[in-house]
Amino acid sequence: MLPFFALYALFLPAAVVVGALLPLVIYPLSSLVLHPYMHMPRAEAMARASRPMRWLLGTSYVRFISRHHYVHQRYMHCNYNLLWLGDLLVGRHRRPSDEDLAEMRGQGMIC
Repeated sequence: MLPFFALYALFLPAAVVVGALLPLVIYPLSSLVLHPYMHMPRAEAMARASRPMRWLLGTSYVRFISRHHYVHQRYMHCNYNLLWLGDLLVGRHRRPSDEDLAEMRGQGMIC
């Protein structure tokens, strides 16, 4: 990530560099900070999370990404990204089936 940011900083205008910084930082942060909560039952995730993280876990975006990520855990060939549209753009998106959604609810996963 840092080499790309350095190249951006050297060759692009400051406004573009600032705009590029956001996606370059969000992806690794979501993997580092958000990803562990997606492997916990909802009650445990909410109990462990800080107040800002509880708010984030309650957003419709994170509920969507949690369903998306669960499908990756079940079918390893798809849904690698924690960013919306990432897998759709590279042809690796799979929607959860009704059976998948029922299993997520039964496990108490965030969905």
